[in-house]
Amino acid sequence: MKRFLLLLALLPAFALAKNTTKSDYTTVPLSVGGTTVNFPLSNGYVRASVKTPEVFAVTAAAVGTQNRLIESFYTQADARRVTSGALAEDVFYAVQVFRELEGKQISAGEWAQAKPGLAAQMGSLDMNALMRDDAAGMNQRVRAVSQQDVDIVFGQMGRPMVYGTDAESIRFMMVLPVSFSTAGQTVEVKLAAAGAVLHVRNKVIFVYTYQQYHAPADLERVRQTLGTLVTRTLAVANKP
Repeated sequence: MKRFLLLLALLPAFALAKNTTKSDYTTVPLSVGGTTVNFPLSNGYVRASVKTPEVFAVTAAAVGTQNRLIESFYTQADARRVTSGALAEDVFYAVQVFRELEGKQISAGEWAQAKPGLAAQMGSLDMNALMRDDAAGMNQRVRAVSQQDVDIVFGQMGRPMVYGTDAESIRFMMVLPVSFSTAGQTVEVKLAAAGAVLHVRNKVIFVYTYQQYHAPADLERVRQTLGTLVTRTLAVANKP
């Protein structure tokens, strides 16, 4: 159970309408431990590994050694912004997997048995301690990949708020204050973040949605976007 929780500490148009059709997105195949999991790509979004490979490499380095960033997604406009060193302005999202579990098959029964305990423990997860423990390693990895003297510092994050569980997912949200320092300049930002632990095709993956946080409505926006992504993922993940 603890190993599932470790993943939460390792990173990474606005709200989508609740009533959407297949024409609002396409699907892209993601490889998870040798298993192909189809994932919904919202119209207007691009794969970071394809359109912004340098940004994707830095993000993957920041995620940590126990996780793997499978893919991240930006709007086309934000892909241009982050490539130039600016912050994303719209909702962006990412898919991760815990490396130790990636190659394993997690049956429906195993997932059902683990899920209640995972949901119960998630709300007590000390994000500050987990990020503090990985801070030095994260900055070393990011500096090595970016070839820049970058310093990333997370502020007080509190604990994730679990707001929903169903048969195939556990959903949570929080605010992430973070500062980025490089070349003598520091940028401070808060991110509204919503995440879901999903069981698809006998794999456990994590889906995250983020955007800059200015007001409580931003948390609701990423939560709605996550809900749409989860619904779509469960609908298309098992299809050939």
